Amino acid sequence: MRIVAALGGNALLKRGEPMTAASQRANVKIAARALAPLIHDGHQLIITHGNGPQVGFILRRSELAKDILHEVPLDYCGADTQGAIGYMFQKSLHNEFHTIYGDNSTIEDFQDFLRGYEGNTLNLNYCTSFNMEKYFPYKKNSSSKYKYVIYLKNQNKWQVRIPIGKKQRFQNIGRFNCEYEAAEACNKKLIELNGENVTINKLDEKDKSLDYGDKKKFHKNKENSSSIYFGVNKVGNSNRWLARIRYGNKRINLGVSETEWIAAELYNQKAFELFKDDAVINKLSDEHIQEKLVLSKSQYFQSL
Repeated sequence: MRIVAALGGNALLKRGEPMTAASQRANVKIAARALAPLIHDGHQLIITHGNGPQVGFILRRSELAKDILHEVPLDYCGADTQGAIGYMFQKSLHNEFHTIYGDNSTIEDFQDFLRGYEGNTLNLNYCTSFNMEKYFPYKKNSSSKYKYVIYLKNQNKWQVRIPIGKKQRFQNIGRFNCEYEAAEACNKKLIELNGENVTINKLDEKDKSLDYGDKKKFHKNKENSSSIYFGVNKVGNSNRWLARIRYGNKRINLGVSETEWIAAELYNQKAFELFKDDAVINKLSDEHIQEKLVLSKSQYFQSL
């Protein structure tokens, strides 16, 4: 799509602002932040601009210095300001490529980056308010594609660590059950610390797990033990299972069951009773979930 963006000269040098080149650069930067994603999405962008205030300043300087230097013709003032404003836009747009997509030094490098972007077209949102979201590029050859997220294989968790303060010391934000949830928590913390205009992770809906939104916390299944479930142990050489839970300095016996997963459920019920929303429970294996489905409701409650 061909898109035309028209900016008046007063958009670059607003009323009440200092009449300096630095003020104009700051306003061009705001505009570039909104316009860069249009180029990145493959649109043909035409930027037009006014230059009335800028031409006026050059004429005024020329008039004040006419006793020392030659006066500048009006058409020269127009050409001068067109080149200067065009240069500011070119530089600001190029800087946005760096800010949003990483340190790609040329337009050709950026185009190569897009072609190698896992075959996907970038679909950035944009708006006319200049309040743009900026995204980290997805990581490659890493345990997670999201910035500041890593996978802990031994715990089957996704950990978030982000740099804090001027010294950029990393702070542990938490461990999460799915990659999407970890990236979401990372974004929330980045915005909390640095404001709405901070660069964040672009969330991919495909990374949501089936139990996303379920805030239950689960124990890791045990290995090299009589039971895979936390708080559950086999009673001697029998086929019975003892459920126990620790509360403070006490260990509470919850009873003995003929079935391992029912003992795990006894533990879960007591954990919710004692710890409420902070409870960490056992997650039943697929095999035991099937057993639970087969067992009728009446039999299930009688077993408890």
